[in-house]
Amino acid sequence: MDSENSHPVMLVGTSGSGKNTVIHEKLRSLRERDIPAVTINCNAYMDATVLQQVMEQSLEKKLGSRYGPRSQKRLVYYIHDVNMSAVDKVLYP
Repeated sequence: MDSENSHPVMLVGTSGSGKNTVIHEKLRSLRERDIPAVTINCNAYMDATVLQQVMEQSLEKKLGSRYGPRSQKRLVYYIHDVNMSAVDKVLYP
């Protein structure tokens, strides 16, 4: 995985189709190359604010208002089960 080939991925399929197995194998290969991965398990109680807080736990302030992975150049988030109970209401105009 290099910067030219890095891009977001969404793996979609029916229950039992092996999505987790594929993802966990990829994350294992990334860990072998010292690229950390954070798994986030979503549930019906999680909203966008909670998701943001969970994601920020793996980051540190770098420069000004910029954040990045702790002493790493890269970080991979695996968000498991993206289904959320309801659309969040926008709190700003």
